[in-house]
Order: sequence, then C-alpha cells, then structure tokens
Amino acid sequence: MHQAVTTLEACEQLVAERSVRGFMCTEFYCGRAEARLAEAEEAPRPVRKAHLTEAKRACRAALRQSRLDRGARPVAYRLWGTYEWLRRNQRAAQAWWRRSAALCQDLHATHELGSQPRRSRAGPAAILAETASHPG
Repeated sequence: MHQAVTTLEACEQLVAERSVRGFMCTEFYCGRAEARLAEAEEAPRPVRKAHLTEAKRACRAALRQSRLDRGARPVAYRLWGTYEWLRRNQRAAQAWWRRSAALCQDLHATHELGSQPRRSRAGPAAILAETASHPG
C-alpha cells in the first residue's frame, strides 16, 4: 500500500504543477481516496488518526471532483461512506452508501453498482475487497 500512496503523491504533485483540471483527474482523485482509505484501515492504532485525516482530505477532493464529473458521484459517495465506516459511524456510512446506490441506478452505472457494499454489517476490509474486485 505504501508504494501506491507514494506513486499517487507523485501524481498529485504533477497535477498541481501542471494545473491539470477536468475529467482527466477523476480516476486520480478517486484512486487516491481509495488508497488513503485502505492505508487508514491497515494503520496501527497510534497513527490511525493521522491516516484518517489524510483519507478525509482525499475523499473531500473526490467529492469536489464529482461536481465536475457527475459519473464520479456514486464512487465519491461510496468512498465517503467507507470513510465514515472507518470512523465507526455506521449510520452515516450506510446513508452515504444508499445515496451512492440510488445515484448508480439513476445514472445506469451498473459497473459501480457492483462495487456497493452488499451487507450492512460488512467491515471495511470486506468493503475494500469488494471495491478492488469491481473497479469503479
């Protein structure tokens, strides 16, 4: 996971240096949020809070990007739901996941709908494993 985060940080620097904007950045922002969430989940307790802060920042960026790219909204909502789950806020997580699933149906985004958490009691590892097996 560390290598993925390092690579995404290098990409982030390029995006900033070259002022890249628009639809081309969607995969980067969502991928960075995904990696930060996985990193937070794997982090030992003493540093978990710092990793959650980074995950929150990355998820916010994905949500901002979804304002430009409506197709990214279900992904961004799902990622924010995972962030809430990692914060142990199950109610908020499920609300965000429901919102994501509803938007998937509205947009006919069946590929992302397959990434939605299937069980309300699934832990973050199961959720991220499902996400990895169904790229969004």
